[in-house]
Amino acid sequence: MSALVEELFRSVEAAGNDPAYRRISSDPAVNVSVGIEDGRRAIYVVCSSKPEVPEPLQALSVEVRQRSDARYAMIVRCMHADLNRLFTGFADSVAAAVATGTTKPEGAVRNQVEAWRRLFAPSRANAMSDQELLGLVAELLFMEQEAMPTYGLEGAVAAWLGPLGSLHDFVFTERRVEVKAHSLSDPEIWINSIEQLTTMRDPLYLWVQPMSLEPASSVAGEPIAEIVARARRATDCNPLVRVALERRLVAAGWGDRDAESQRRFTTQPPSCFAISDEFPRLDRKLLPLAINKARYTLQVPGLAPFRVSSWRSIGGE
Repeated sequence: MSALVEELFRSVEAAGNDPAYRRISSDPAVNVSVGIEDGRRAIYVVCSSKPEVPEPLQALSVEVRQRSDARYAMIVRCMHADLNRLFTGFADSVAAAVATGTTKPEGAVRNQVEAWRRLFAPSRANAMSDQELLGLVAELLFMEQEAMPTYGLEGAVAAWLGPLGSLHDFVFTERRVEVKAHSLSDPEIWINSIEQLTTMRDPLYLWVQPMSLEPASSVAGEPIAEIVARARRATDCNPLVRVALERRLVAAGWGDRDAESQRRFTTQPPSCFAISDEFPRLDRKLLPLAINKARYTLQVPGLAPFRVSSWRSIGGE
C-alpha cells in the first residue's frame, strides 16, 4: 500500500491547501488519513477515547485533539522533510495495523513511534543472541520462500509486522502467521505471551523452522549476511519497500555487525501448524483476567496432529 499512500501525500501537496487530509481507506473501520498540516506531512488517526501521547521524538510531533463528535484524533507530523519518504512507511504501517485489527488506533501510532525511536537510536553495541538470530533468519526465510511468491515483494515486506510490535510476525489479508525457530538439537519453541496463539477473526498458523547456527569458521551452511543481502537486493527496485525492509531489520536488532553477519546457518524443512480450539496453548479467552502475563514453551513433536500442508488457504490445504 506504500505507493498508494505516497500518491495520496503528493495529491494533497499538489492541491496547496493546509491543513488538508485524505482517507487512506474507504473502509469506515480504518479511520486514518494522510495530508499536510503546518506545512508538514501528517497523519490523522481517529480514536474512540482519549489516547496517551507517546514520548516525543525530534523527527515526529504528536498531538491529541478532541473532535466535535466527542472522539479524539492523534495528529502525527513529520518534522524533517528529508524523512518524508520514510514517513510514508510510518503512515502505511499505522493504517495496516488498524485495518487488520492488530491493535487499537492509538496503539498503532504508539507502536510506530517506538519503531522510529529504535530506528534512529544508536546501533546496539552488543551482538544479537543466538535465539534472536534464529528468529530473524526464520522470518527472512519465510518472507523469501513463502510470502513473496504468494503476495509479491511489497505485500510480503508490508506484512512483516513482528519487528514493529505486532502480535504476530506476518499479518496478511484473511490470515496471520507466527514464525518460530528452534535448534536442531532442541525442538522447543517459545511462545512469548498469552495472546500470541489466541485465535482472532482471521485463521492463525504457526510456521516452525528447525535450524542450527554455526561459527563463522564453519564450511557448512549459509552466512546470515547472505540472506539479509538477498532481501535487500530484492527490494533495490523499489525505494519505498527498501525503506520498509530496513526499518524492520533495525527494529529486529540487525546491525550488519561482523559478529552476526559472519555466522552461518543450516536448516531442515519447516513445518506448518493450524491453530484451532484443540491446539495446545494458552488462550486469553479461556483464562481468568487476573492472569495477566505468561511466557511458555511448546515441544514441536507434540504438535504433529495439528500439522497442515500450507498456511496459504483458510483451510490450510
